[in-house]
Amino acid sequence: MSEELAKKFHETYERLAPDFGYKTRDASAVPWEDVPEANKNLMIAVCAELESQNATLLTNVGELVEAVKQCQAPLLESSIDEDIWLKQVQAVDTAIAKLKQEEETT
Repeated sequence: MSEELAKKFHETYERLAPDFGYKTRDASAVPWEDVPEANKNLMIAVCAELESQNATLLTNVGELVEAVKQCQAPLLESSIDEDIWLKQVQAVDTAIAKLKQEEETT
């Protein structure tokens, strides 16, 4: 998947560069198949790292959404077990802390 993303990035970058008054290097202004291996490997590595960071962020957001759902559920019931509700609020706090930590490292 990282290589496909790198290829799409390269093609889009080369296509849009002139619109921004930028001329790319002749060595890299070629179809993906002809891009020098070092350039390809760098773009693939960058895309792999971004995909990894995005996956972590999406996981943390998913955990936050689930924690909020769990926290809201008791509020819809007529009787609320305070201990369960408190644990669910703590789960939301934990999910938010993970998101903040992830944001600080990116």
